[in-house]
Amino acid sequence: MSNEEKNANNFWGPDIVVTIPKDRLAAVEEEENRIQRAMKRGEDGWRYFWQMGRLPKKKPRRVYFLWNNAVRAYHEVLFMEGGDIGFINGNITRIWLKPEIHEITPIPMEPFRGFRYFHQNYDQTRRTD
Repeated sequence: MSNEEKNANNFWGPDIVVTIPKDRLAAVEEEENRIQRAMKRGEDGWRYFWQMGRLPKKKPRRVYFLWNNAVRAYHEVLFMEGGDIGFINGNITRIWLKPEIHEITPIPMEPFRGFRYFHQNYDQTRRTD
């Protein structure tokens, strides 16, 4: 392994999973549909963010999303903003995400608050349909 690869591995942390609350699910789906339509029209520059109470110690490559009692999709991470907890210098802690939605075969999981580290091999969960 080259030094560059070692440094990249030290930079990235494990993926995380977050729950989309039931009361926000319709709004999240509406926003995703709106952005996907805009991207199909050729509009660039779209991205999402997920507001966090606290951020992971290292930037994850992916944020997986759980709803209806299963992990069902992920977005790749662009960058993290803010600090360890809540508001830092008036800024909300967020993870900014690429707009592409990657659906996976659902993985059963109970909903929870906050985030959890997610040690799942994407190649084993890739959706084939």
